[in-house]
Amino acid sequence: MAHAAGEGRTLPSGHAALDAQLPGGGWPVGASCEILQPQAGQGEWRLLLPALRSLTQAVVLVAPPYVPFGPGLAAQGLSVQQVLAQALR
Repeated sequence: MAHAAGEGRTLPSGHAALDAQLPGGGWPVGASCEILQPQAGQGEWRLLLPALRSLTQAVVLVAPPYVPFGPGLAAQGLSVQQVLAQALR
């Protein structure tokens, strides 16, 4: 598996096996990430929630395949007020 160079700060994903595969050992801070999978809705939030819960700034979702379900995110401990979904057309 090829990765981009892991430079700069990272945020632990909350999953040790995933951190071992990510450049720099976690999600990059101040950069964009794209999770590629055959079909949306296959558990991508489970990969992101541990790291997102630790953030205090806004989280911007650019062109998400579905509008995030606020009550579900809140039930998982993510502040819905900090999530902004931006649809690009």
